[in-house]
Formats: sequence, C-alpha cells, structure tokens
Amino acid sequence: MLPEYLNYRLTGIVKKEYTNASTTGMVSLASKTFDSMIIESLSLPNRLFTTLSYPGEIVGELSPEIAHAVGGHTTVKLCASHDTASAFESVDFDKDSMLLSSGTWSLLGLKSESGNVSNPSMNANFTNEGGVGYIRFLKNIMGLWIIGQLRKEYGLDYAETERLARLSDYKTSFDVNDSLFTAPTKMSTAIIKWFTEHKIAAPNETKDIISSAYHSIAASYKVAVDEIEAITHNTYERLYIIGGGANDNYLNALTTRYTKKNVIAMPIEATAIGNLKVQITTEV
Repeated sequence: MLPEYLNYRLTGIVKKEYTNASTTGMVSLASKTFDSMIIESLSLPNRLFTTLSYPGEIVGELSPEIAHAVGGHTTVKLCASHDTASAFESVDFDKDSMLLSSGTWSLLGLKSESGNVSNPSMNANFTNEGGVGYIRFLKNIMGLWIIGQLRKEYGLDYAETERLARLSDYKTSFDVNDSLFTAPTKMSTAIIKWFTEHKIAAPNETKDIISSAYHSIAASYKVAVDEIEAITHNTYERLYIIGGGANDNYLNALTTRYTKKNVIAMPIEATAIGNLKVQITTEV
C-alpha cells in the first residue's frame, strides 16, 4: 500500500503497517495480524502477507541514494499510516466522546478496546479499523462533497454558501449516502431527482437546495450517532469535529441541533498532527 511503498523507496526496507493494513478487511480483529482463513478463502499467496509493524516502530535509515539526493541522513519511523488513524490521534478524547473527521467524506466513530462485529454493526455498515492501541469503530458517511459541488455549480464562496443556507426556510432532508450523489453531472439536479423519486416536494431556489444539503448532512450524522449508541448500548456526551469541515460554523451548529451532543469543533490539520504525535511520543 502507498505509505509502505514510500517508506520502501526512502529506505529500501519493506514493512507493512498495521493501521493501514486493517482497512483491507484482511486483518484479524483478535490477533491484529493478517487472517490466514480469509487469505486461504481468497486463494491468495501467503508470501504477500508477512508480519505487520505498528505505529512508532523504526523502518530504517535513508538509503545511500536518497541520503545523497537530500543532502543528509535521518531515521524513518512509522506513524499511523492510515490517514484517519493519524487523525484520531490528534485529539485526546475519552470514552464518553465520539469523533467526526469532517471533510469531503465524513468518518464518525469512537475508540473501542475490542471493536464490534455484531450483526447490528454489520447491518449498519460500521467498520473496525486499527488504531494506536485501540480499534477505530466508525462509519463512512457522505460529507462536504455535496456542498462543494453546489458551490462549484453556483460559483459561490464559502461565506456566501453559508449565508444563503441560513436565509432559507427549507429544511427537508434527503439521504446523502444515496449513490445519486457520488458523481452526478450536476449536484442540484441529483438532489431534485432524489426528492422527485421519493414523491417529496423538492427545493427549487438555490438557497433552498443548499439549505437542504446542509440539513441532510447534519441529519446523517444524527443517524450514525444513534446507530453507535444502539450498537454499543452506551450514551456519549461529546462529539469532537476535526478536519476541514470543522471550519463550517453553520454545519457545526446544525450538527449540535440534530445530534443533541456537545459539539467541539477543532479546525486543525488532524492527520498531520496525529502523524507527528505518534512519531514523537510512541516508543517501541
């Protein structure tokens, strides 16, 4: 996978990193190693699935060729090489909190000691991915892709998009995770089509279409929050929001309204911060 390939190009040493490998669905939740049963079921060669390394481990020194090219030597150390795994490390949030990584796509979840592979978890499309000493139990949700495409279509900047949304009284939501919205030619047309197909009065004005998109994203967060609480049989007080979407004050306010959680927005470069944090603080 790409992070490991880059490490290889820097050092000439091959190491597979756990958090990234876990997103393939081929790592055992219990052993945190490649699952031989899955590999055999897929008739894949075992030689490809070697020992996993973990965040904080040393990969090695720069190869002579790279050291010459950059004019110096350094040690290459593994971070949590899956971007969301590093993002989760950017915030010190506790067991009473959830985390929302908000950007083009959204990932909403929590830190779990053992993960959750129950039928309700599977049916709600949650995943168990590797973290730094825990499992990231989370769900992939549509994010600001929809708003971004509407901005592009209408030629609006962020401030004007938010202003128009606030002016609208149209608050009916649509299913943002419908495949209609993955790569439409025109996002507004896709939104209107969704309402038409579901026999619901569609928004027509620009401000109403944008408002509907905002409310729909916030509503999707509420659905995921409710699913997490039902699956884990727990209630969470706080929802931390990180990433580019944390800059959107209107969406943050709507998320608070829909989820009824204490929303703490942290507009930080979460993946970069988590990457550095793991490299600085993790000892192996």
